[in-house]
Amino acid sequence: MTFFAGIQTVYFDVTGVLVTERPDPQEFCRLLSLDCTDPVIVSLVDHAMWAHRDQHDAGGSDAAFWNAVAGDCGNAELTDAQIQALVDADIRRMYTPNEEALRCVDRALEAGCTVGILANAPACVAQALRAAPWAKDRFSHFIFSGECGQRKPQSTIYRLAAQAAETEPEEILFIDDREKHLRGAQYFGMKTLQWPCEAQA
Repeated sequence: MTFFAGIQTVYFDVTGVLVTERPDPQEFCRLLSLDCTDPVIVSLVDHAMWAHRDQHDAGGSDAAFWNAVAGDCGNAELTDAQIQALVDADIRRMYTPNEEALRCVDRALEAGCTVGILANAPACVAQALRAAPWAKDRFSHFIFSGECGQRKPQSTIYRLAAQAAETEPEEILFIDDREKHLRGAQYFGMKTLQWPCEAQA
């Protein structure tokens, strides 16, 4: 209980904290009708996905994101069915949470804190997480970059998180795996812990 003294709300990041499974570039190779046994092509797909991820996280459409990935890999414009299959594959990992992080979430709830998600994630991921059985009954607040058009570490997204929680920044604890996102929260006045080391301890 004392660990959460003075904390009203705890926000958790998703990728790297609540969900640690990475997208499988071989699966996306297959869905893009590319040779998923060729390590060079698999690496190209992986690089293309991360090269365009920031725009997707900031509110870009699923079609724009996956067509950009496909274009980098030499593919023609994708059909709606192909895009939906890629989206489904991308969000599937959101249904498998990191159990260690969930124990941290449950400890915060037991201490009387409200908990929320504060993440750089596209709208399709936001929708999947709100519906995920492990998330919908635990989290009171959901702040996603793809819905608000602001990404961590921009100050606006932290302000939106504080407003949603109706809590002063100094009464919020934010847990993330990336130092630059934690610094953005610190500049706004939030307390922070870095996952995994600090938060696990």
